[in-house]
Amino acid sequence: MANKVRVLVVDEEVASLSKMYINLLLKNYDVEATCRASEVLPRIKRFRPDVVIISPMLAGLEPHALCSTAKELGLCFIVLVSEEGENLPKIGNCTASDTLMRPVDIHQLERKIGGVLV
Repeated sequence: MANKVRVLVVDEEVASLSKMYINLLLKNYDVEATCRASEVLPRIKRFRPDVVIISPMLAGLEPHALCSTAKELGLCFIVLVSEEGENLPKIGNCTASDTLMRPVDIHQLERKIGGVLV
């Protein structure tokens, strides 16, 4: 059996976070989720996700430390955005692999995950 894709979902909007978490579990992804900035780096280091879906507006997020860890582990980021056509945002000095429009459509989410892992 192939390994499941590991996805960490980080969003301050609990309803959005819950929706993505549940839908990804139902689609057979290995998923962890948090709405707390203080949990992001420890979860990345422990869980070792293939993809991180993250809101750049999360209060208390340490962009430099997150970016350093991401480069070290070779992580892909999909950043949640509110406006269509936003440029690929940066997290610290890391540019996101892709963006995902709010409200999140689960089919688009899956396509984005597949796209950044290719």
